[in-house]
Amino acid sequence: MPCLALVPAAAAIAACPLVVLVIAWLIKAERYDHVWRFAGVVAVFVPLAGLLDPHAGFGYDWVNHEWMIGYFGEYFREHQRITGTFNSSRAIGMPQPVFYAFLVYPLMGMLASAVGAALALRMTLVAAAVAQYACVWIAGRAATTHRVLPALLAFGSVGSTYALTDLYNRGAITEYLAVSFLTSAVCLAMFALLRGRAFPLWLAGLCLVLAIGCHPPTALLGSLFSGLLGLAVFASGHRLEKRMLWALLAAGALAVVVAAPWIYATLQFRSQLGVVGAFRSLDLLDRRTDSLLGRFLPFPSASLWPAGTDDLPFVEAPIDGVLLLVLGWNVVLLAVARGSARAAMRKLPPALPVALAGFVWFAVAAIVSVSRQAANLASPLAPYVQFCYRFVAHANLGLLVAVLATCSLATAAGLYVNARRGTAIVIAAGLLVVLTAVMVKLGHAAVVLQPQRDPQYSFRGDRTALVTKPRADAASDYATTRMWPQLAPWTSRDARHVDFSPGTAHHTFGDVPPVTIDSPHDEWLVTNVVAFPWNRLTVDGRAPESMLIDRWRWAVKVGPGRHEIAWRWSPDFAWVILTTASRVTFGAAILLTFIVAWWRKPELA
Repeated sequence: MPCLALVPAAAAIAACPLVVLVIAWLIKAERYDHVWRFAGVVAVFVPLAGLLDPHAGFGYDWVNHEWMIGYFGEYFREHQRITGTFNSSRAIGMPQPVFYAFLVYPLMGMLASAVGAALALRMTLVAAAVAQYACVWIAGRAATTHRVLPALLAFGSVGSTYALTDLYNRGAITEYLAVSFLTSAVCLAMFALLRGRAFPLWLAGLCLVLAIGCHPPTALLGSLFSGLLGLAVFASGHRLEKRMLWALLAAGALAVVVAAPWIYATLQFRSQLGVVGAFRSLDLLDRRTDSLLGRFLPFPSASLWPAGTDDLPFVEAPIDGVLLLVLGWNVVLLAVARGSARAAMRKLPPALPVALAGFVWFAVAAIVSVSRQAANLASPLAPYVQFCYRFVAHANLGLLVAVLATCSLATAAGLYVNARRGTAIVIAAGLLVVLTAVMVKLGHAAVVLQPQRDPQYSFRGDRTALVTKPRADAASDYATTRMWPQLAPWTSRDARHVDFSPGTAHHTFGDVPPVTIDSPHDEWLVTNVVAFPWNRLTVDGRAPESMLIDRWRWAVKVGPGRHEIAWRWSPDFAWVILTTASRVTFGAAILLTFIVAWWRKPELA
């Protein structure tokens, strides 16, 4: 591990003799589009090289994600419907699908029903990265006529250190996907604004919906940023065409309808969930990672202090150095050529307000990510956001918008043409930074790689292990532990444990048969059912007279004799209606998008 600290320095020293040649080649190759299309293919797959091993796992949560995707997939294959809970040998009725990745996990599960969880997860990650690269690239092409700069921005976005930390070192798959889709949404919106087209706004709405369906807190913060950008456009006096307004309204309505079941359940149970008590304030990590130095280093910080952070090694969250570099260069060009810059601002009135909105969002997110005082102000978000470094994704998003807006101004003023060599130097430096950072993160991924041979995740494997594996990692997070009193410790110690066993194969997969017990006297029975209001227990076909909680599990009191205890999932009628409307609306939106794209063939370049 200590040798990893030498990687950035070694890469920089080795690259120095090549910098002049790279700059010269960039100046000459600027007009060759096919070069940069090929570079785009390489750029997408280099940061994801760690996924090549289909049996590899990264970070603590990686296997949890595979398990949930695999469970969705096998349940769908056997029952032809989407499950509302997870059932394992250790915990019954885990309501994670109500609150967590409520849209994307079922979609990945449908894919996993055919190809297995491991491959379905990798296919989704690659698809999201390709979409992100394409969206950043087309937004960059709309903002500037420069051929190379959009490719650099797209590569820097896909190879962002924070994104790769989520992927390889935290196993935060849903957050990685949400940030990717959110980045795509913002870039499509910028493209629509710069080119005056309606269809990209609708696609931006779809990407926002996917982000909400992956990790709602990340997407809802992104929605606030979208509102800020809308205010900036309105303040500039720029009037959108009617068809763009209709597309915007339709995209907003779609997002509200799809997010409605999550909003309903979250508002109903927000004060009772166990995760609310676990995170009362946003957590700052040690002084190395969540510090100004840790945020603004161009390379991953663990390359300088290999000890890592707490029990999570290589959890680095620096702000995107490529975006900072390009934004600084754009500001210098605009400041030097003030007359040309003013003319460009008159020509593109929304550009300056949008750039300022992006910079403000970047500044606020960056401050919250390193300041205890600012984090305390954002403490109502703590149960959902949890860690301060998650604001780095939003800081990068604000920076990207500011870069695209200033790129459009610099291009309108003709500044890149007049400063061709300086721009080439900036691009070469940015390329060196992102390549070095990606190589370091891939080295970190190799260190934390956990070879797995679990057959239930593979293309052809033993799916019964999905329910027999004792999965209950997040059962307490989504139990409503504040709604009912706990069993007294002495009562819990003397209680008998009765576990439900879910079906393992074919049409019984995930189903929970009743349990019959003989009780010699009045006693408490502690079950493995998660204490959540929509998990219903019956004793001999009737609701039990007494129910309490033993940690996160339901406990029922029974009298002497033989009893049949049964479990069923019985969600609120309103949630069922909202969930049905959400899925039907999303499916119809996808179908409509394909029809419009096929028949109208809207231009996206």
